[in-house]
Amino acid sequence: MDDENITLWNCEAYTQPSSMEIIENIIHAGKAKMATMFSLFGVLAITIVLFIDVSIFRFRHAVNWKRTKCSIWFLSIFPVLMSFAVMGLFMPRTLGIAKFCIVFYFAVGLKNFFHLMLDYYGGRRRLVEAFNEQPVVSANPFPCCFICCCCNQPMTNHRVKILEGTVNQVVYIYPVCYFIQTVLAAEISPPTANLSLAFFVFEFIVAFSSLTCLYGCVVIAKASLVSLQQFRLRGKYICIQLLLLFITLQDVTLDILQGANVIPCSFPYPNRKRAFVLQLYLLVFELFVIGVIAWYMFRHPDDESEVEPSSALYSTDSKVAQKIREEEEYERKKKHSIDKYDFSDPPYYINKTLTSSITSL
Repeated sequence: MDDENITLWNCEAYTQPSSMEIIENIIHAGKAKMATMFSLFGVLAITIVLFIDVSIFRFRHAVNWKRTKCSIWFLSIFPVLMSFAVMGLFMPRTLGIAKFCIVFYFAVGLKNFFHLMLDYYGGRRRLVEAFNEQPVVSANPFPCCFICCCCNQPMTNHRVKILEGTVNQVVYIYPVCYFIQTVLAAEISPPTANLSLAFFVFEFIVAFSSLTCLYGCVVIAKASLVSLQQFRLRGKYICIQLLLLFITLQDVTLDILQGANVIPCSFPYPNRKRAFVLQLYLLVFELFVIGVIAWYMFRHPDDESEVEPSSALYSTDSKVAQKIREEEEYERKKKHSIDKYDFSDPPYYINKTLTSSITSL
């Protein structure tokens, strides 16, 4: 290896190496490094095959086209985001583009997943009817719902729109924040203290936006775990939670650790942006695991399924539901025993008097 490549293959160079230089450095680093890096292509190939398989399955069993479209949009998160991650690792000069594309496409996938849950119910109006005025949503929006002591309120069409807005905002917040970060990183080199502070502010905005989006998904998904159980919503919801954790919060955490000089400049390869390089490498394998779970959950014909009339409150395994059923049964028997005899009926008193007289004789 010549001196130029050695200079580029470290954490001090502000000029990112080209793809050819990265490949040469990986080859010269030994078999262990080659296996570490080139295994990403095998994982990506398997993920693409799984996506094609589940897409063909969904199209063959498609009855509701809107539901199928939202499912395909969500499932495409895994191969698309993994492709951008591999591109950023082997083309370090495109790290800014890769980061922007990852967060933007993930935001679009989140939006389609929320619309998929709405479509399972048949729209906003039927979602409100399905909850049947049960207290499932906080009266105050996020994060006031955690600060203020308030009881949950019934679902309304207006509150559904608010929850939809808490999810859709990531489509605008993510791209804008990361686009500004990419421009600032390209214009200001080497980085200054003010630039680091600006990056911290943007990372905080992204983290807050992620938690707000997660709140919107939690309210609908948590209240729908029973009524949408035939759609395997629990497993799909776990996939969304893991994606949100690994793509946004993990990225913010690694940036903070890099600022504290906790992350060593060695894995997967030395680079000045070692936090994001490590994030991309971890993201490939995390997407693969979550993608296998999503493949299993969506490879199930559910387009003809209907929403269960029961809700989480009236679940068969709920202690609250059991108590409610016992009280209803007690009231029904009490009413039946009262209605059995009409005490205002004159013949009842006549028969009772005659019976008493005969008995006394």
